[in-house]
Amino acid sequence: SVLVDMLQARNEKTQVQAAGALSLACAANPENQATLFRAGGMAHMVALLNQTDRPELQSKVAAAIAAACAQNRDNRREVLKADGVAPLVGLLNSSNPAMQENAANALANIVKRKTDEPRRVEAPAWDWDDPERESGAGHSAGSGDTSRSDDQGSGRGAGQAELNRQGGMAALMNLIQTGAPRVREAAAVAIANAMENHAENRQAFQQADGVEKMPG
Repeated sequence: SVLVDMLQARNEKTQVQAAGALSLACAANPENQATLFRAGGMAHMVALLNQTDRPELQSKVAAAIAAACAQNRDNRREVLKADGVAPLVGLLNSSNPAMQENAANALANIVKRKTDEPRRVEAPAWDWDDPERESGAGHSAGSGDTSRSDDQGSGRGAGQAELNRQGGMAALMNLIQTGAPRVREAAAVAIANAMENHAENRQAFQQADGVEKMPG
C-alpha cells in the first residue's frame, strides 16, 4: 500500500498526509479497512502514536485508527497486539480538543462489540490551527450500530480490560467533566462501549459517580 509506505517516510508532512488520507479512505468503508489490515498498517500507526514530540501527527493517526477499527475486528486485534491502547489513553490527557476527540473515538471503536454499520465515521472536523472550532461532523463512534454482536475472537473483552488497566476509564470520565462538547460526546460513547458486558468497567464507572457526570 502506497499510503502505508508513506507512514514510514522520514518526512513528518508526508506521514501526516498519509494518516489523513487513510482516515478518509477507511471512514465507513469496510473494504478499505480490510485492505489496510492486509497491508499491515495498524502496527505502523501505533508506532507513530508514540512519537510524543509530533502532536499533529499523533492526532491524525488517532483519527485514522478510529476509522480503521470502526467495522473491522482484525484492525482492533492488531492495535491491541501492538500495545496501542496505552498511547491512546495518553492522548486523552492532551490539552488539545482535536487530539482528545480522536483518541476517544479510537478507543471507542477498539473496544466496541459490533462490527457493521456504525452510526458515523467521517473526516475530522477540527482545524489543527483552530482547536476550539466545533462546527462540522467528526468521528462519532458506534452508538447507533445495528449489527450483530462480535463476541467471539474480536478481542473486545481484552480491549475493555486493557483500557481499564491503562487508566482509560478514569481519563474518559475526566473528559466528561472538562472536555469541549464534542470531546464529551466521544468520551461518553467510549465509556458506554467499555462498560458493555464488562463488570469491572461498570464498577469503575459507578465508583466514580459516573451517572451524575454523564452529559445530558
